[in-house]
Amino acid sequence: MHISHAARGATCCAVLTCLVSALTVSGAAAPQHRKSVCRTPDKGGGDSGPDRYRYKVRNVYPHDPTAFTEGLIADHGSLYESTGRYGESEVRRVDVHSGEVIQRKALDAQHFGEGITDYKGQLVQLTYKGKQGFIYDKRSLEETGEFSVSAEGWGLTSLDDRLIMSDGSSTLYSIDPETSRQKPLFQVTENGRKVDKINELETVDGCIYANIFHSDRIIKIDPRTGKVISSVDMTGLNPDPSRPYSAVLNGIAFDARTRKMYVTGKLWNHVYEITLKNVSSSGSTAPSPPAPEPQGARRCKVQRHGR
Repeated sequence: MHISHAARGATCCAVLTCLVSALTVSGAAAPQHRKSVCRTPDKGGGDSGPDRYRYKVRNVYPHDPTAFTEGLIADHGSLYESTGRYGESEVRRVDVHSGEVIQRKALDAQHFGEGITDYKGQLVQLTYKGKQGFIYDKRSLEETGEFSVSAEGWGLTSLDDRLIMSDGSSTLYSIDPETSRQKPLFQVTENGRKVDKINELETVDGCIYANIFHSDRIIKIDPRTGKVISSVDMTGLNPDPSRPYSAVLNGIAFDARTRKMYVTGKLWNHVYEITLKNVSSSGSTAPSPPAPEPQGARRCKVQRHGR
């Protein structure tokens, strides 16, 4: 990874390494970081498969219909979005309520933007076939580093101190942007079968939520086992029959401060704030009703600079 102010960073790392070594030798115990634990449903000794969930739309907000959404995260009223397509890929900071693009950083034309996540206070973004990732300052969106991966980049999320990526298969990987080291973590399985085409990723309370490419379904994965523990039927969220084939559901963002979840798709007009309800024992399989028309959707302002 190539980061500006490398000398200062190396000095800081050396100081921290010495400090940790000194604490270890002296027997002083450093405070332990509490790891997130994905809570799984109690099946009472049996396994009836993943729980079934339905969604309820709480709010609908404008979204740039030209944004080919590949990654989405939320942070205290802002959405950070990675958009794809060669010559159009960007990292953006977007106002949730108005849809206005507040900041943007264009990628070079040879890069196709993919998953994005917040990792140690910085933004980390994957690219599709370039096998390259970028690191940005979260406030300025200025690039501060880069790294390489050995597979296609699809989805990206962070869990505790790990970066976790998908490559369109059933396997999720951990990647270290400091060393560009990548290793498989687990295969995603549902009722004993592999789940392929894992796309955009988001971590919520220690569990990993994932879009499945060209599917109106979101799955919830236990990262300790790779098993799908619940499935959300998103049918009817964007029922526009005229949308192009590429305009798929893709984008899950959870704001840990407000406990709000947002979803959208590639080239979609709207971002939806949703809540989820377990219907496994209700016997109901009907999809959720179509989302209401948003108020003030015409207020969406997209500042056009560059590509």
